[in-house]
Amino acid sequence: MHGLRHTHATLLLEVGTHAKVIQERLDHADAKTTMDTYAHVTHTLQENTVNQFTALLDNKKNRSTERLVKFWRKKLKSGN
Repeated sequence: MHGLRHTHATLLLEVGTHAKVIQERLDHADAKTTMDTYAHVTHTLQENTVNQFTALLDNKKNRSTERLVKFWRKKLKSGN
């Protein structure tokens, strides 16, 4: 039973479920207990967050670059 409980909490954390929700599901006294118990998962979550943020920045940068290229191409075509 303990293994299933642990897997349940770990998977919920990995998909981004808020610690308070998991705390309530596991009937922990507080979310700190939950996070202390599953701290090993937070290291993975930190790494995932860095990767997601980097991808977000890359995406923004690419969209900004695309907009600039379109702007200058339009400028060149119009002769201004």
